[in-house]
Amino acid sequence: MKEERMQDIFKYIEEHNEEAIAQLIELCSLPTVSAQGQAIGETAEWVSGRLRALGFEVQVIGKPASKGESSSSGAQPVVYAALTSGPSPAGVGEGRDALTPGPSPAGAGEGGSAF
Repeated sequence: MKEERMQDIFKYIEEHNEEAIAQLIELCSLPTVSAQGQAIGETAEWVSGRLRALGFEVQVIGKPASKGESSSSGAQPVVYAALTSGPSPAGVGEGRDALTPGPSPAGAGEGGSAF
């Protein structure tokens, strides 16, 4: 039974590979620059829309600003999604911090996180 499920997963991946790549290209083309506040909300909505289309219950949660930051400069949203139906309920979250081209502006964190 476990091997059958794995074969189903591999078949799904093979059948939807082009679609997944197209969506990845679309996501990567969004001009998000966290330190400048560019397209952050739009990207969170893009991610939440894709998760909703897959059947997840989704929340876009405003993240509180770090100490010393104004609420608008550090409040990057977090997308939380839960799959509450099916054989194994699951949750997924997505968040990014300071994806900046070139040198990082003073006070901006570097890297990103997905959990």
